[in-house]
Amino acid sequence: MLNLITLLLLALSSVSISTFAADATAPPPLPTDVKPFYQWTPLITAAFNGNKDVVRAQISKGATVDSVDEEGRTALMYAASKGHTNIISILLDAGAQIDRADVAGNTALHLATRRGYTTAVQLLLSRRAQIDVRNKQQLTPLMIAATQGQRDTVQLLIHEHADTDAVDSSGETALMKAANEGNLGVVTLLAGVKADNNRRDKQGRTALWYAASRGNLDAVKLLLSSNADATIKDEHGLTQLMRAAVNGHTAVVEALIKRGIDLDARSNSGNTAVFFATTRGHIGLAQLLINKGADVNAENE
Repeated sequence: MLNLITLLLLALSSVSISTFAADATAPPPLPTDVKPFYQWTPLITAAFNGNKDVVRAQISKGATVDSVDEEGRTALMYAASKGHTNIISILLDAGAQIDRADVAGNTALHLATRRGYTTAVQLLLSRRAQIDVRNKQQLTPLMIAATQGQRDTVQLLIHEHADTDAVDSSGETALMKAANEGNLGVVTLLAGVKADNNRRDKQGRTALWYAASRGNLDAVKLLLSSNADATIKDEHGLTQLMRAAVNGHTAVVEALIKRGIDLDARSNSGNTAVFFATTRGHIGLAQLLINKGADVNAENE
């Protein structure tokens, strides 16, 4: 029995069922721009799979180079997402649009950086891809690489003069994202090129705030050594010390205490780090703060 996909292919290729049944071992070739139910053309499929010979054959037969699937992605985007540099070159030579974006606003460069395909990123940049292009969340390729911990790709993007202090729709920078994820190698690179470690996002949070909140001790230490301000409060008046106390990150609290910060600073609701540690059940941490000089009798306002 012929299945639905076979029937569709037969209809699209204008071949009768009876003809196919008579020669079941040699089905008719799929036309270059036919899109099955998943909206992939043969060119997109070949680009994704890394089959350069099929890619060349499809192009020579007149395939639409920038045909898109249901996500708005082209063959170039899929080749970039898999790091197929030879196919990237073939498609660009055939006129593929290098900065075309999918429905989420991602370009081939975004997709290559996400996976850490540094050679593909380098190729795209050499062919003049926009280095600080933004998707619909206002994420640049550098921000994506920083979030994913793609150190080599981040290093390349910095070398090619990517904007290290660009912000996304939440006001976050690449440094904030790396600190939040604990990607120490990336934090080191960004701190080394003097990325603004005291910049605040839309909630008033800094890279140090995110590192402290997540308990990323090495990132905290690195940012402190790069003169990050440990006294900055977010929109709720929460300091890095308070966030570390809330989440029970004792080692981070100890690192912050060594900076000589105010242990009795209050949030907008009048609470201190000791209050947060105690109410969250982090009794040992609360005792540490008290032993270091926090006011044991402090009351919330």
